[in-house]
Amino acid sequence: MTGPERMGEGGCQCGAVRYRLRGEPLTSYACHCTRCQAATGAAFSLSLIVPRKALETIGGEAVATTYSMGGGDRQRAGCADCGGVLWFASAEMPEIVALKTGTLDDPGAFPPVAHVWTRSAQPWFRLPADAPAWAEQPEMETLIALWRDRVGEPAHDAVPAGPRQVVAAWVEAFNRGDADEVAAFYAADAVNHQVTQAPVEGCDAIRAMFAREFADAEMTCLVENLFEDGEWAMLEWRDPLGLRGCGFFHVVDGLIRFQRGYWDRLSFLRQHGLALPRE
Repeated sequence: MTGPERMGEGGCQCGAVRYRLRGEPLTSYACHCTRCQAATGAAFSLSLIVPRKALETIGGEAVATTYSMGGGDRQRAGCADCGGVLWFASAEMPEIVALKTGTLDDPGAFPPVAHVWTRSAQPWFRLPADAPAWAEQPEMETLIALWRDRVGEPAHDAVPAGPRQVVAAWVEAFNRGDADEVAAFYAADAVNHQVTQAPVEGCDAIRAMFAREFADAEMTCLVENLFEDGEWAMLEWRDPLGLRGCGFFHVVDGLIRFQRGYWDRLSFLRQHGLALPRE
């Protein structure tokens, strides 16, 4: 399973900090290096590599600590109350983070594709017979390729490069009529304001709105123009029945923070045989 369906949530031991993973991970592996053993107090550590922009804090605040290791700067983020570490990052690869798989609500959904640094694995540990393994650290691209071989290519980029790409992928999800997939493009505190209706606030409320609308009518968005200016994307669209409209999307870190749409709601309701609002 790929794309938004793989979206997961997790948090620290005490529950003070919660996060959401939006999009497909890049890879997952078990590390047997002595540093991971010392840091976790366990025989190995499980890491889920994800795009930094795909990780969103939805409750509390993850406190970051910077330290030096192996000649480079590292950062760990976790809970100030219980001390639980949630993810690591490095200056060498700022676009990704190593999420600690065990902090997910369902860590079993992301089994490792490989074992690394097996030269320092505990002597009593037995690797699975069919598991790819390296005595030291392989290239990250190698681990990412193993993940793609297992789960297949994502339906769309986990974190599109800019507002125009985000909205183009949003249109594809919209045309599939999947409310969960569409909602995965929105930040937790996003606002969707279609000017013919009251603003809808929050990702969960936006998901519910799309679920209702997809159930009421079959909708298709045909892109006529799609522009980008800074953090904004501007969409001009039509549908197969001749309705036209436009939308403005404020996109920050790969997620829609604010959306405003202009279209003729009364014409839409009449075209689809839906009840008209009472005055």
